[in-house]
Amino acid sequence: MITFIQGDLFSAKTDSFAHGVNAVGKMDAGIALEFKKRYPEMYSRYKRLCDQHILLPGEVFYYGSKDERPNVVNLVTQNGLNKANIDYLELAIDGLTKRYKMWNIKKIAMPKIGCGRGGLDWEEVKSLLVNKFEKIKLEVLVYSL
Repeated sequence: MITFIQGDLFSAKTDSFAHGVNAVGKMDAGIALEFKKRYPEMYSRYKRLCDQHILLPGEVFYYGSKDERPNVVNLVTQNGLNKANIDYLELAIDGLTKRYKMWNIKKIAMPKIGCGRGGLDWEEVKSLLVNKFEKIKLEVLVYSL
């Protein structure tokens, strides 16, 4: 199930948050900067994975535990500091849909991934999200301001 909400992403009552990131270890703008500030240990681990060239475009970096909530799912939608790529977003979403049960995620909140600073077309992203998430038992909340 997917629901579109106008409001503050971080006010969501959820198991996890998801957001788009690059593969070079930078979270210096947009919603990523807010995640960096709120989850400094997550950012340190993410940066280390990027610096070691372990985290690549289209992959997913899950930060958290089954006991502490909310957790963060980092979806690598950008290769460098360029704009987001819809193919990378689709691969990352596929990674999330394959692993959400393992991570014990029942509800996840996200922004309009890749559509702010990432430059993707919202209608294309919305179609992708609806297509991917309507087939699984995960409650998805997509926030916009």
